[in-house]
Amino acid sequence: MKACAVVGLVTLPFLVVSWTQKVIKTAQRKKANGVFVFASSSVFLLAVSGGLCLGFFGKSLGQDEFKRTMISITDDAHVSVNGVAVVNSKEIVSALRTLHWVQAHHSNPTKRIAVEVSDGSERLLLFLARDSGNPREYWVFFPRHWI
Repeated sequence: MKACAVVGLVTLPFLVVSWTQKVIKTAQRKKANGVFVFASSSVFLLAVSGGLCLGFFGKSLGQDEFKRTMISITDDAHVSVNGVAVVNSKEIVSALRTLHWVQAHHSNPTKRIAVEVSDGSERLLLFLARDSGNPREYWVFFPRHWI
């Protein structure tokens, strides 16, 4: 997700500079290379925009699947943290149901913990990591969708 966005943002200046140089050279030579410039620019723009869209929609699909799974999991689900069963499963399931997205604030995740929730019909694996700036916030990673 983030990698696709970074690739798009890093390559955009190279596209603009290369395209501008090619247009100027073509205009100076008065050749009919406009088709090549248009075709190569279009392929590049499609690849970059496709990567950005894939990252955005992949994140949205993963978040929607997480919400649907948490709604379908029963309150008496089995919860384990780093492979160890916990006794307060109901509280953890209820806390996971209240997860919501917050605006990024230039922090990063700390040590990850694996949380597995299962109730027989559904199984959900998450990685949680405490935020480096706000200890009351956690980063949630959904490895099934690489988010």
